[in-house]
Amino acid sequence: MKKVLILLLLCVARVEAVAELPRDLECLQQVSGPLTDAQRSLIIDHCLKDGGWKDVADQLVTGIIPNISSGELTKPNLVERLRLAQVLLWLETGWHEDNTQARIDSKSNGSLIATIPAEQWRAIFRLPELINSLGETVVPLDDLEGVFRVLADLIGKNPKAVADYPALAAAYAVVYDQKLPPSWPPILYNARNRAPLVVDNWCESFAYFIDQAEKKGFAARLRGLRADELKFVVDAPIDPAEFRWALKNVPINPGDVGAAFFMVKYDLTRIAKTAGGERALEWHYPDYTLASIKKNGGVCGDQAYFAWLVGKANGVPTIFLTGRGNEGGHAWVGFLAHKNKWNIDSGRYTEQRYITGTAIDPQTWEKITDHELALISSRMTLSQKYINSSLLLTLAKLLPEKRDQERMQLVANATKECPDNYRIWQFNEARLQRTPDSKALKEFYLGMAAEFKNTPDIRSYAQRKLVEAYRKLGDNTSADQLEKKLVTRNKNDRADISIATASGMITDKIRSGSKDDAFRLYRKSVQDFKKDAGIVASDMVRPVVIAFSEAGDEDLAVKALAVACRELTPSYFGMIEDMIEGIANDVDVPIKSQHPNQYGGRTLEVDTKAHSKAK
Repeated sequence: MKKVLILLLLCVARVEAVAELPRDLECLQQVSGPLTDAQRSLIIDHCLKDGGWKDVADQLVTGIIPNISSGELTKPNLVERLRLAQVLLWLETGWHEDNTQARIDSKSNGSLIATIPAEQWRAIFRLPELINSLGETVVPLDDLEGVFRVLADLIGKNPKAVADYPALAAAYAVVYDQKLPPSWPPILYNARNRAPLVVDNWCESFAYFIDQAEKKGFAARLRGLRADELKFVVDAPIDPAEFRWALKNVPINPGDVGAAFFMVKYDLTRIAKTAGGERALEWHYPDYTLASIKKNGGVCGDQAYFAWLVGKANGVPTIFLTGRGNEGGHAWVGFLAHKNKWNIDSGRYTEQRYITGTAIDPQTWEKITDHELALISSRMTLSQKYINSSLLLTLAKLLPEKRDQERMQLVANATKECPDNYRIWQFNEARLQRTPDSKALKEFYLGMAAEFKNTPDIRSYAQRKLVEAYRKLGDNTSADQLEKKLVTRNKNDRADISIATASGMITDKIRSGSKDDAFRLYRKSVQDFKKDAGIVASDMVRPVVIAFSEAGDEDLAVKALAVACRELTPSYFGMIEDMIEGIANDVDVPIKSQHPNQYGGRTLEVDTKAHSKAK
């Protein structure tokens, strides 16, 4: 009976939707086969002439729902309509379906549509695979106007190539949709202004990959990757001549891009001292090209950059990773060795305990860890259950809030299909947080921690949120027990999680006024985790010293620095010492440096006399 009622409501909605559109668009609700070129042209011509992008999208969505009674949404004719509805809604409103606030604030997006000639809009919409790639790749942080501007440029210059490589074109669109950050690409210090960087060169770069893919035999690789993988191929704003040099002069197996890291000899002279006696990573040569790096050598950042570009030149997704271990900071390279399998350990020295690698996602320009990358690209995300689950979730998001009962039924179906689809948990979390209920949140995070018990990052995130919920409910005993469990459980394999948790516990105690307890826990934690000195310095010493200082307790801030000086130094290249001195400078505590070696390693000591005089 309930199912019949829902279908009746859907039929009413369909009648209303049809009534708002011309009769020749009624065909959109016939989903037995793919949309024809004529139907696609009809849709875009209607929208360009009369507007109503959202009305057409709503009709497409309404036509899909009665045809997924079995819960299956992976049929090509349904996916095609779903992705098309997504893109049409973006063009009407200017917001992505995941962006709740933009949905509330949205206005007509006529300016976006007007920036691109009608013929280029038609060309974009004639390519269903391009629309599909956009639908599955674009995120709220993308600039929609920039996305379509890049696509219009690419189609204007080489429409056949975009048709042949739609996912590659979509990757360019989501990387170059907005101005690149000044820190990109990842080049060390003074070498940046000597590199052959080319800004806004996506058409030339795209042409390089199309040309070389056919010549060098990696066309199948480019066609077989998703746009969210290909973005790690196209994200280097570099003169394509660099890529051509790499293809000619650096022979590598695409399944072992990491070998290029070790083709660059390690050059200790790169670690030089300035006139003031401080260390700086100087590049001593006139240009910073692959040829110059290969000839002259460099440090880990240069080795990683070299391999990063060489991999891209061969059409292999590569990522520049950095991390902190027991000797301080380091850089290495990751690459997509095989379909859906990232190798994130090339140049990563196990004995140095670089537990977590951090990179930049070239689509959002936010940090992404190697653990997150592995999760995104896990085998599970290729399963039909995961794909169907994600499509059901997208369909739910496209429904207006007045059809909330239908939305949540679709979300429930998506959850049943693939309970470990993290995107569904994120959707439900955002929904719960809009009307905070600590009891409901507690149950939610208990469920999340249980579902992702074998995924440390998600499990620990859920448990930290659970600690917050316990405290809001006044259950400090459960909160304290869970925090201690978080610290001990991850101590060996994921010390970064343990250190972050312990650091949070310490700073909470400082802010609540339990400063002596905080200092005792801090001292013990530094001693317990000192083999991971780089992580301790950045994720514990810094926030704790600053918290003591901001709380007005300079003596404990000084004592905290003294513990760090005693327990964490010296390191061979002095990176840990640099970090501690930087923290001391931030809170105006003088540090004495003694017994330096030629590469910067040294012992540190708080200069208590100078500090007393300053006070």
